[in-house]
This record gives sequence, structure tokens and C-alpha cells, in this order.
Amino acid sequence: MDALFIKETKGTPRVSLNLDGEMHIEGRSLPEDPVQFYIPVLAWVSKCPAENVTIHIRLDYMNTSSSKEIYLFFKYIKQNKNVKTITVNWYYEEGDDDVYEIGREFELMVELPFHYHTFVEALE
Repeated sequence: MDALFIKETKGTPRVSLNLDGEMHIEGRSLPEDPVQFYIPVLAWVSKCPAENVTIHIRLDYMNTSSSKEIYLFFKYIKQNKNVKTITVNWYYEEGDDDVYEIGREFELMVELPFHYHTFVEALE
């Protein structure tokens, strides 16, 4: 099994899934076909060999279809028999209550403790 890396595009997030259990999903998630985009991600987390997993989610925006796939991401990692501990870091832009609340909803649905972190977007 190799690490999985998917480059960020205008409508898809950067995905970095490492064999040591360090996982990142960052950017915007609004692919035309979210199921197709997340197939390799879900397959990978189902077989992740790491015992200790740290997940970093920093999504500026996700559409409804993507939120279902992110839910499945958490569900699959929880079901993975190799994984013993899961730490979730949820990042949201300071003042973006919508993204913060999405994290809170995921936390309740997947029954994992989330750690919340704010960030300030750099001025362009």
C-alpha cells in the first residue's frame, strides 16, 4: 500500500493520506461527481495500516454531496480494524460559523472528539 495524494483543483480538495496515519483534506469540495472523486479516498482509509490516525480537515466550502462523502470518510476510518486511536482537527476561518457548525454536526454523527482551530485567511 502506498500513500495517496490528490492535487487540489478549483473544485476539489487537496488530499494527502500517509501510511503513518497523518491525513489532510484541504480546500474546496464541490466536484461534479463527489462519489467518483472520493472512491479512492474511501478505499484507502478502509485499509489504512496505521494504528494512530490524525485527521486534519480544512475545507473552505463543501457541497451537500461532498458532506456525505466526508461522513463516509469518518465512518470508514472508524471501522478500520487497524486503527486504534483517531484525532480529528477541524479548521475553520475565524468568524465562519457555518463551517464550524458543520464540524460540530460531524462530531455528533460520527461520535469522535473533534479539536477546533481557527485560521485567518491571508489577504490577497
